[in-house]
Amino acid sequence: MITVPALQLEEITGDDIQNEFLRYHSLGTNHRYQMAEDEQFYLGNQLTLAQAQYLRRLGQSEQPNNKIKPAAQQVLANVAASSPLWATKPTGETDNLMAFVANRQMEEIWDDSNGDRNFRTNGKDFIVKGLTYLYCFPDWVADGGLGALRVMRLNAQCVFVDPDTTEPDFSNAVSIFYSDVGKKKSMAADYPQFAKIIEKAENSQDITNQTLATMDSRDEIVVRGEVEDWAEEKIRKYFRFAPVSVPFVKVTLIETGFQRIYNDEQYKEQAKKPEYKKAVKNEEIFEEIVYKRYYRQTLFFGDQLAEDGVIPISICPIQPACNEHTDNPYPSGDVRTAKAPQRKLNRTESLLL
Repeated sequence: MITVPALQLEEITGDDIQNEFLRYHSLGTNHRYQMAEDEQFYLGNQLTLAQAQYLRRLGQSEQPNNKIKPAAQQVLANVAASSPLWATKPTGETDNLMAFVANRQMEEIWDDSNGDRNFRTNGKDFIVKGLTYLYCFPDWVADGGLGALRVMRLNAQCVFVDPDTTEPDFSNAVSIFYSDVGKKKSMAADYPQFAKIIEKAENSQDITNQTLATMDSRDEIVVRGEVEDWAEEKIRKYFRFAPVSVPFVKVTLIETGFQRIYNDEQYKEQAKKPEYKKAVKNEEIFEEIVYKRYYRQTLFFGDQLAEDGVIPISICPIQPACNEHTDNPYPSGDVRTAKAPQRKLNRTESLLL
């Protein structure tokens, strides 16, 4: 009989989570600033305060001729004009009906999650910021407490990734964080099962994740980073996802080549059967250890641990889409490349006027 190695999970403390988060946060500061500036350019705030004041002193126009937004809106209209179509391929002759059911399930999940609205915002983030995230999660209070699968768009400035990742889907990242700051009362309402932990957690001094690019806004266009809320009793929430290798036993019937994979508990139950022991002794069965890639999900409120466990999925629930990926988690978008000609257009029109 074979011995299944135990899954070794490194202990994670509140200090570990905060230190790792701060490292990812600091290394991505410049990228978040660039995303904020790209969004300002898209909205029409294309001059810094100093540039706008300089043009006013010269008696020249400081009003930009925004060509970026209508171009981005046209692309977005084409991309998000209709809902996605799901195509589950049947593998056997009798799987057609099951494939139809799976497609209908995906349509229902998408509709109940306001998927079209989320996808449009995802498309806008992809074009403007160069990076967007879609999060798949179980909503345990949906459908009268029966639970349901949901998808939602995540703010790109609230996701923090291992800077050493090189894959466009960030699959080789050591860990991925989704972290934001909220009021204790609001979080206790969203996570009533952790209300005592939330109350015990230390307050956060952070106001928001949003990096603000200070640009001149003649029409007072307010972005998220400009909204100041001085409410007390705020805490930071950390969702951390990290890949782990979970051991399994692959059993092969030598005569037919038939294979089956068991986890630790299933293998122990199987190994108790006399016929199985006899087959192993007679070398009719070949056993070997194999590993599956699962994800460890950890939830902290401030420095307080709320949840820690391994979820049996091989793909991270937070999935990115990079526009111009350059072997790092800091891609650029279409607006970034359009800023230089937009600046030239603004300056030329200002001189002509």
